[in-house]
Order: sequence, then structure tokens, then C-alpha cells
Amino acid sequence: QQLSRERLKMEFDKFAKHFDGIKKMNIEDITENLKNIDLADLRDSMKQFKSDKLNAENLDQFKNAVVRVVNPVLKTPILIGSKLFEMSRPALEEICLFFVTCFGPWYFLLLCYLSTALITFSKYLSERLNKPEAPAISRAVAIIANTWSAFTSLYHNQTFEGLEHIPKDSAALLVWYHGPVPVDYFGLVAKIYKRDGRIINTIVDRCLLNMPGFENVQKYLKASAAGKGYCVDLLENGELLGVAPGGSREALFDEEYSADWGDRTGFAKVALLTGAPIIPIFTENIREAYRTMSTGRKIWKYIYEQTKLPMIPIYGGFPVKLTTHIGSPIRAHRNETADQLKERVQAAMEDMISTYQRPVPSITEAVMDRMAPALSSLGDLNVLESGLARWSDAYNHLNLHE
Repeated sequence: QQLSRERLKMEFDKFAKHFDGIKKMNIEDITENLKNIDLADLRDSMKQFKSDKLNAENLDQFKNAVVRVVNPVLKTPILIGSKLFEMSRPALEEICLFFVTCFGPWYFLLLCYLSTALITFSKYLSERLNKPEAPAISRAVAIIANTWSAFTSLYHNQTFEGLEHIPKDSAALLVWYHGPVPVDYFGLVAKIYKRDGRIINTIVDRCLLNMPGFENVQKYLKASAAGKGYCVDLLENGELLGVAPGGSREALFDEEYSADWGDRTGFAKVALLTGAPIIPIFTENIREAYRTMSTGRKIWKYIYEQTKLPMIPIYGGFPVKLTTHIGSPIRAHRNETADQLKERVQAAMEDMISTYQRPVPSITEAVMDRMAPALSSLGDLNVLESGLARWSDAYNHLNLHE
């Protein structure tokens, strides 16, 4: 401000000196001088004056002004790109994870087809050798049960809690939570077959009826898409029946273990008609072992609603530990409606989920829980000392030339 006052005073003094000369001039002289002004020279003079002033006095101010104007313009695309990247980062991470692990569910599907192929081969072999079909199929089913049991035990370290709640020789309705890939249910079916020699009858989605080889699965592994009458007949004959009320919608779109069954009360009606106990079953970490693509979920869900086909990418196959929790039997009360019974069973399932499942699903934490025993053994000093001694002994006898 002090510099501005001094500069203003200097300009005023210059004007005051010329003012006396202007007062002595008459109107004619002023008019003549104005006529002699060359506008082009005046414009050039103003440009030169501005340039001189800019170079001499205001260069720093001009630079600062340019920076203030140009910087936001240059930074705007960078900021937009950064914001877009932050917004799309979860989707990009999931897409990368999908491409890395997309073959995991295919191993499950391959094992399913190998199981059906074994049954087909056993039928063919019995016909070719003119042998009874039943013993051949029984051997095939036993091999399938042992294979699935070994797979779930070795890869997922699947264990069962409350297995005694499933009866060995009477009817029961097994209501289970449907994960993206039902490897846990296959493990349970194999476990029951190995324990009791019984095959659990399973209600499946109608879209599976068109899969190649499903007729053998339906006949020999007792998987069907039939209705309530079929289910009532099975239970009245003392069979075990497994049903997932959430169905494909629960398997494909339930990211947070909500167990939302909507208005599906068919299983409750069957239980009321037969008096069979309902046994809720939930497998811990099933949605950490296999995942459905959350990116573009609205599109996948729209396709499913229009076609009723499970057209959504599935990835995973993570070696997490699966613990199947089998709840206490739930029996229908007298004068209880199907809606009331369904609500009780759903509440029991939700209680099991809140008790055994971590609130926020995490693949990393589930894998680390599985690896914790191995990692803890690495922290054992005796194990470390033994390992180091072996390495030291091998190093001392190492032939460097070889």
C-alpha cells in the first residue's frame, strides 16, 4: 500500500506539471493537436507501454495470475481421473480377482460331471458284462461319496457340528442355506451316506433339468425338481429331504448372509402335512469360499429375473475352512400356520448366521483363519531350530562344484 501511494503521488505530480501547460492552451490548439493524433501510433505506444510495464514491474504478478488460472485447468482432468479411479477401484479389483480365480468353480462342476460319468460307466459296464445293475451303482455311489468327502475335507477342511441332530432311520426336512456353489451341501450328503448309507433327497432348481446327464443324477442320486406332493410322499416314507428355500436367488445375490426367503412357505406346508421335523443347516464361510460378481449386479439380476437362468459370473475356490452347523430340530406347533412356521425357521437360520458368521464377509480373514494353525507351528522355536539344523547340515555337506 505504501508503494502504491508513492506511485500515485509521482503520477499526480507529473500530471500537475502538464496541467499548467494545458491551461495556457486555447481550444483551437487543443482541437488541432487532437486531429494530429495517429491512432495506430497510439495503439502501438499503449502496447509497448503495457509490455514495458509488464516486463519491468508486474512480471511476478502476471506469473501468479497465470498460474492461478492455468493450474485448475490442468488439474481438473487429473482430479476427474483420480476420482473415477477411486470410484471404480473396487470393481477393477473384483474383475482382476475374477480372472485369476474364475476356474475355481469349474473344478466343482468338473467333479459333478465326473460323478455322473462314473454312474453312466457303471451302468454300461453292468450291461456289457450282463451283471446286475444295483451292485454296480452302489459301488459307484460309494466312490462318489468318498470322493466328495475327501475333496471337502482336504481342500476346505470341512467339519460338522450337530450332526447327531440328523436322524439315522427316520424322516426329516433339512433346510439349508444356499451358497454360490453348494460344495458344503455335497459334503453333507457324502457324510450322511458314509455314516448311515442313506442318500438325502434334494430339491433342485428346474433349470438343472436340461443339463446333460441329469437323468442319472435324478434317478440314482435322488435330485429332483418335483413339487409338494413328491416331498410329502418322501417324508411319509421315512426319507431325508433337503431343500434350500432361498433357492438360486439366495445363492446368486445374497452377499451379506441375509437369508431372505421372501414368501416361500412350501417347505413349511410340507412339514405341517407330514409332521416331520425341520433341521436348519448353515455352513460358515461358504460365501468366502466362492463368490458371485457384485460388479454389474443390477444387470445380472435383471437377466436372472427375465430368464430364471443363473447367468452371473462366479469365481473363487479359496481354500477357506468350512464348518457346517446343524441346528436342533424344529417341530410344528398345534394350529400353527405355514407363515408362522416359516418365520420360526427363518429366525433360527438368522440366529445361526449371526452366531457363527463374521459380520463383514472377508476372504482374506477366512483364508488366514485356515492358515493360522500352520503359521502358529512356524512360530514354534523347537520346529524352527530343527529346521535350521537340517539346513545347516545340508549346507555343510553341500558340494558347491556340483
